[in-house]
Amino acid sequence: MHNHCNHTHARQYVGSGGLEIRIISSPAGDDLRRRVLRPTEPLWHFSFSPADDYFHLGAFQSACLAGVASFLVEPCPSIEPPDDNSTWRLRGMATEPQFQGRGIGAALLKTGFSEVRTRGGRLIWCFGRTSVEGFYQRNGFRAVGQPFDIPPTGPHRLFTMRVDT
Repeated sequence: MHNHCNHTHARQYVGSGGLEIRIISSPAGDDLRRRVLRPTEPLWHFSFSPADDYFHLGAFQSACLAGVASFLVEPCPSIEPPDDNSTWRLRGMATEPQFQGRGIGAALLKTGFSEVRTRGGRLIWCFGRTSVEGFYQRNGFRAVGQPFDIPPTGPHRLFTMRVDT
């Protein structure tokens, strides 16, 4: 059985209690993302091509990688592109099924929001699945526009959040 508790790629951490959140490499989260976000596509690879600043977070529970989220500078499709690097996109967020519902996703977002602010970010956006719309809204995002389909993963919405207020 594959061990999903590899944490050798971590290079710094921010955390409290039994949960540690650290900056990790993109490959460190690839297996978790594939298993959670695209379970029927065994060869799927997280395509991540930032043009500017970015970082990947890993949430570790008892030394096991329990959740991941990535943030990168990218203009939001619903607003005029800013002339600076203040707009960030959240991508590839996933939590191990056995750890879902324990606040790991919220902790990843909180840490990510803080890091984005530190790097000069003012707005974060994502294409989130409508099946978890309540999660995004509970964590400060607002839905923009109508739902749309992203095959093969289904209905999504654009979510945005200001982090400079």
